[in-house]
Amino acid sequence: MKSRKKIRHLCIDASSKNSEGDYGIQAYQKQLLLALRPLLEEEVKKGKLKVSVLSGKGSPEVSKSWQKKLRLRFIPFYLRVSLWLFWNKSDLFLSASGRLPFFAPKRSVVIMHDLGYLRFPALYGSFRSFVLDWHSLRVLKKSFKVLVPTVALEHDLKRVYGPHSKKTDVVPHGRMPLSRITEDQRKHALEWYGLQEKAPLFFFIGRLENEKNLLPLLDAFALLLEEHPSAQLFIGGMLGHGFKRLFKRLEKDDLSNVVIAPGPMTVEEVSGIFQSGTALILPSLSAGFGLPVLQSFEARCSLICTDSPSLREIAKDAALYAKAGQASSILKQMKWLLEEKDLQKKKADLGLKRLKAYSWGNAAKTILSHLVPPR
Repeated sequence: MKSRKKIRHLCIDASSKNSEGDYGIQAYQKQLLLALRPLLEEEVKKGKLKVSVLSGKGSPEVSKSWQKKLRLRFIPFYLRVSLWLFWNKSDLFLSASGRLPFFAPKRSVVIMHDLGYLRFPALYGSFRSFVLDWHSLRVLKKSFKVLVPTVALEHDLKRVYGPHSKKTDVVPHGRMPLSRITEDQRKHALEWYGLQEKAPLFFFIGRLENEKNLLPLLDAFALLLEEHPSAQLFIGGMLGHGFKRLFKRLEKDDLSNVVIAPGPMTVEEVSGIFQSGTALILPSLSAGFGLPVLQSFEARCSLICTDSPSLREIAKDAALYAKAGQASSILKQMKWLLEEKDLQKKKADLGLKRLKAYSWGNAAKTILSHLVPPR
């Protein structure tokens, strides 16, 4: 008599879905769940898998029957997941938050995104840097596999954590698609934020926090206005750790051409800014991947970003690079874009070619191959 095949239980930590906005890890997790869903549904139909997606507010990207809402908001989500795993047996575990909870099964796959806390601890604070370092080391020691989005990040892990980083594999992200909008919707986004159609528009969209290093961008823009007074700067996104420094800097000088949108933007507004902008500027001191890079390529919008190994790996020659933390370097690239008429089209064409290298479908298949090995 043949024994019944065991149905393995896969738990997915969707804790980043608890946060508002569609930036960074939240955006990554959303796209990953959408790409994983058809692959997991096939495994479920075959009777090979049972799926639980753990979050605080639910995950509409997956089937309702998979969603497990963990309440008790006064307890950190990391501990809520640990308690859930203690009471509910799991065979497989996937975390896109870079953390490994207690009581996770042996076959746990964790996706790590960044090591900025080690490169620039002053931006994170000593206690937060210590906690993040502790989590990273624990992940590297106890996970079955650790996935990272770039070769540059994998090299950083090996350099910092040495023999503990032998379990790593590189799985590039896909692109975060921009919402398709009409010309009227694009114009409405500009009008809503008081932006001028024909004036140069530089912008940043993401979480407004220390790690994004936005102060040198403001310094560069203040200098740009001296030669290009019609230029505009738009900074949009949710408020994060250290946002008060940004507003204090704005109060220091009269930067009337700077538009700040502290709060969630609709997907139509984000698309409108991308499609209208002269250039997206990413002045972050450290980046694990940089999903907005691919969004700028999709919108045929120029990109100015920090000359970091991860961003160079993604953008290659489709971007203009500035030295980290140097307003003069950012200013140089902004002026170059405005004064070299053919440069924007040249970079846009190169960006479209780079898009072809990134697919959520490929990422999901690779991740699933680590989670669900052949019997």
